[in-house]
Amino acid sequence: MRMRYTSAITSLDDLKIIMREVGRLLIYTSISLSLPLLISLILAEGPASYVSYLFSMLIGFLLGGTFTLLGRTKTQTRVMHAMVSAAVIWPLFVGVAAIPFMSAGHITYINAYFETMSAVTTTGLSILSPIIETIPLSLVFWRTFISWVGGIGIIVLALTGVLKSYTHSVKLAEAEGREERLRPNIMNTLKEIWFIYVGFTIFGILLLTATGMPAWHAINYGMNAISTTGNVSNANGLVAFNSVWTHMALALIMILGAMSFAVHDKFFRKREFWAYWNSIEFRLLLFIIIVATLLMSIQIGFNNALFHAISGVTDGGFSNASGEMVAQWPDFTKLILILLMSIGGSVGSTAGGIKLIRCWVILKSLYWKLKESILPMEAYFQKKIAGVIVSDENISMIVFFALLYLLFLLIGTLVLTLYGYPMINSLFEVASAQGNAGISCGITQYEMAFGPKIMLIINMWVGRLEIIPILSIVGFALFFRQGYGRKA
Repeated sequence: MRMRYTSAITSLDDLKIIMREVGRLLIYTSISLSLPLLISLILAEGPASYVSYLFSMLIGFLLGGTFTLLGRTKTQTRVMHAMVSAAVIWPLFVGVAAIPFMSAGHITYINAYFETMSAVTTTGLSILSPIIETIPLSLVFWRTFISWVGGIGIIVLALTGVLKSYTHSVKLAEAEGREERLRPNIMNTLKEIWFIYVGFTIFGILLLTATGMPAWHAINYGMNAISTTGNVSNANGLVAFNSVWTHMALALIMILGAMSFAVHDKFFRKREFWAYWNSIEFRLLLFIIIVATLLMSIQIGFNNALFHAISGVTDGGFSNASGEMVAQWPDFTKLILILLMSIGGSVGSTAGGIKLIRCWVILKSLYWKLKESILPMEAYFQKKIAGVIVSDENISMIVFFALLYLLFLLIGTLVLTLYGYPMINSLFEVASAQGNAGISCGITQYEMAFGPKIMLIINMWVGRLEIIPILSIVGFALFFRQGYGRKA
């Protein structure tokens, strides 16, 4: 008898590749801490503020360098490695980026981590908003900046001008959900995305300034609106800017953020002036906003209904009502908002949620199933959406994703109800977290218990990475071994 050795599904070399990728990304993303440090120096905020940013940067460099050294290997990155790396870099970067909130903002680390994860995932659920005017301005901007970067992804930031391998870049970008191709190669695509994103950001800031919003707040609100985050830079939020023009400007910016970069590219670069209307997702977005506004206006009035319909379906997260007021809204209105936040915006946008086109595919698949049930067995018809054939395999994958999405919603809701929160409010808060929306019904607070905070952090992370990369970590851990032998 002899021993026969077989290859493991995942091995030590696979672990090294993941550590190499995560280490490099952590080093490059940690450089971004130099921006709030520079602002803090300009504003002369004091040594405590300077040290918090320097210490965070140092931790990022040390962790990134350690992972890179431990991950020394010449093996090429595969899709599985990219998936796991994309899932791991987010909580690691959040862990580093949260340090200034703890030290300069004088809050506990779990609260700092919650606030940072909410910002990076463009969720906008905040425990700092009531005391936002008491923390250093550089820290307010740091929260805005990581929200803005999170809108197009930490990995996209690191990829731009950093990674040299085409296949390497493609795998990491696609693992984070950037599958659209605006240009023939990935690097030019990423540069085009940045160009559009920066352009819309400047447009949004100027538009808000034109409505009378002070420049500092216009910068923060503009960056948070285009990234569909919803964080505010003042304690009273939109209540302090109770202008219909400001609300309309924010609504427009959130819609732009929730539309696919591919559609923006067709309109601005390719001069396809009907690009938006020709997009099925844009038409779906408008239809949903109109229907939701009409339904909710019965109970909360037209203006509130319209603004929250736009904020909900784009996952923009801005609200002109406090969390306590939202908690008092009728359950019917809350359910509409839960649906909106779960649907989300377009694929390839800054918005979260299941995404408009996936929801449409699920609805169409029900129609196709009914059609198949009444047609003869030998009958055949093509399943198309917007002229594109949809395979049964794609439909199955989308349905699988939607079921996983609902499963995490259920788990989150069960955890919050376990801590005594009403079921509808628990579902609302979890849907807001997982949809990366940020509209709150008052559950998210500094005093919130540890369990709900951890659960909402997981929901935010799961929603931002769209679940599959998260499952890749579980799969990697389950099948990891260096090799094994058995008797032949």
